Amino acid sequence: MDEDKAVNSKVIGSFIAGFIIGIGIMFLIGDRVPSLNGGGGDDNMTGSGGNSALVSENNNVAISDQLSGDRVLIDTVSIEKDGWVVIHEEVNGVLGNALGAHRLNAGVSEKVYVKLLRNTEINQTYHALLYNDNGDKEFNLGDDSPLQDSLGGFIEGVFMAVQIDRKTQ
Repeated sequence: MDEDKAVNSKVIGSFIAGFIIGIGIMFLIGDRVPSLNGGGGDDNMTGSGGNSALVSENNNVAISDQLSGDRVLIDTVSIEKDGWVVIHEEVNGVLGNALGAHRLNAGVSEKVYVKLLRNTEINQTYHALLYNDNGDKEFNLGDDSPLQDSLGGFIEGVFMAVQIDRKTQ
């Protein structure tokens, strides 16, 4: 009887240790969210409230949390071929409407502003995804598709719209 308890304790302990290790690995390699149109999520380089980027070969986007408004500032973006950075809202954990797009030439760009069709909302999550350009130099959700990394995840940065409390500043 004591042997059974010891075996059960070891099995439960091993399960818990494996679970904790799995969670740790998930945080190290990024929190993949398969529900985002079948692609992956982002790799949070600095965790919540910092800046977020997903790097894939020569394509990446880095963005920080920022004030809500009618435009979004991309910190740094690198794209191998001419394309787009597109801002999507997040609705119930999945990608929602595209709120704005900015065309990019191949290469690295810093401090890129994307004008939005409507303002971001405080405490809401948004995604800055890289898209290919089909060659017509006009953004169209039906014709231009999101770039993906080697694992099939989107190349994106995730950010929140925040508000600064002037009383504590």
